Amino acid sequence: MPWATQYRPRRFCDLHIRSVRQQLERLLQARSWPRAFVFAGPKGTGKTSAARIIGALLNDPHNQAAVERLFAADTAKSSPKSGRQGQSAPPKLQEPGQFDQVAAIFTGRSQVVLELDAASHRGIDDVRALRERLYLPPTGGMVTVVILDEAHMLTTEAFNALLKLLEEPPSQVVFVLATTELHKLPATIASRCQLVEFRRASSQELISALERVVKAEGLAPSAGVLANIAAQADGSFRDAIKLLELAANQDSPLDLDNPALAGYRQLNTLVPKLIGAVVAKDETATVSKLAELRDLSLADATVYQHTLSYLHQQLMLALGVESGQAKLDRRVSLFLLDELKGLPRQESAVIPLLALEITLLKLIDRARHQQNGDTPAKATTKLSAANQAKETAASKAVARSNGHPAEPNGQSQPQNLQRLITSWQSFVSSVKQHNATLAALLSSAQPLTVSNGVVTVAVFYTFHKDQLQQPKCRRILETAAEDLLGAAPVFEFVIADPSIQPTGAEDVAQLAGQVLM
Repeated sequence: MPWATQYRPRRFCDLHIRSVRQQLERLLQARSWPRAFVFAGPKGTGKTSAARIIGALLNDPHNQAAVERLFAADTAKSSPKSGRQGQSAPPKLQEPGQFDQVAAIFTGRSQVVLELDAASHRGIDDVRALRERLYLPPTGGMVTVVILDEAHMLTTEAFNALLKLLEEPPSQVVFVLATTELHKLPATIASRCQLVEFRRASSQELISALERVVKAEGLAPSAGVLANIAAQADGSFRDAIKLLELAANQDSPLDLDNPALAGYRQLNTLVPKLIGAVVAKDETATVSKLAELRDLSLADATVYQHTLSYLHQQLMLALGVESGQAKLDRRVSLFLLDELKGLPRQESAVIPLLALEITLLKLIDRARHQQNGDTPAKATTKLSAANQAKETAASKAVARSNGHPAEPNGQSQPQNLQRLITSWQSFVSSVKQHNATLAALLSSAQPLTVSNGVVTVAVFYTFHKDQLQQPKCRRILETAAEDLLGAAPVFEFVIADPSIQPTGAEDVAQLAGQVLM
């Protein structure tokens, strides 16, 4: 059994996020029990585990008297134990123990704890089928607990049907709506549920969870290993335990040189060098360091997080909040944090780290233009002049390679293909519907010519050209062009001079130049 499943918390007191643990433990002493919860928070923070604990708690035979007290009278009628006189105090719920159903509950196989994925059971018919099932008595337990995972994925009609269930729930049912996107739940649904907010686990909370596994498995990690794993997990208990298991299964000691952990350790060297290359306005070194980061095969979110953490640490050092010598001026750290804060934490990219690469290279270009006294208008004029000079040569070269005579620019071309030149951003938007990261790369490219069904596009870095020429990228471009124009041209890519790349807003370019000079 995977460790992430084997070592799931099985009692409220085992939950590692303090605010969640305390909120749920207070329910053990409550005089009433909520019929519906919303568990909201990032992935891997314990939402499903906490929901299963509720299922075990309400179906533990030792809690029968307390459950009968808390729930509707028709539950009590079925048991001669209810309504006893002379009790000094009403029975209280106790943390779940060992009973027949417990193993099935904690592995998601129980008939009394129903787990549904709203991403695949999101329609009104699914909710109607669930309603019919819930009006039957619980099978092998006292209370049916419904865990609706990714609840925000339900359709509007399904939410309306669910609302009726929440307003008039069956007497022996508790709902737990788990979601990573609380803002997508209708207010009518959220207002009828008790909200439990899960947050990304802190480093210390992750280490505490890892220490429990280490002790149970008899592991002996060297100093710094658990902190390394916690840093990579991005606040997820599940990811942290999975990484610990991966490292423990390597044919290597459980230290910082373990193959599963060594890549993250190299971030401590590569990220400062990457930022140094940006500050020095060195595109070649910047692209080189990004290539080394790709070779580590780490998730984009991990690299982004480490980069932002490094910049924030440098800012704190420069401001004197933390002790030590800052390597970056506070203006540099603050500016780069502001520029990079919007990078996506989670990304499935055709080209790893593409968003980071484009952002950093654009910053270097903006800083160079400001240093050379170029305005955006001047840069655009230079690009237009350069394009005019390159168009004929590029068209002839592409035409010769295809065995066709070169056509004068714009003549004998299908009108719809010519629209790629005049409506480039519309084409980029069409590409974005297929692949957002590829569209981000194209947003910094420039279309030059359309000749004999061949569209020549200028890019500013060899790496970008190599990526765009990959078959999978070409297929996406051709599909997007056909969707937009009704024709699929052949794309050819040429290298343009980065010094004439168009810049963004002049005030931003001026700021970049002032900071990075």
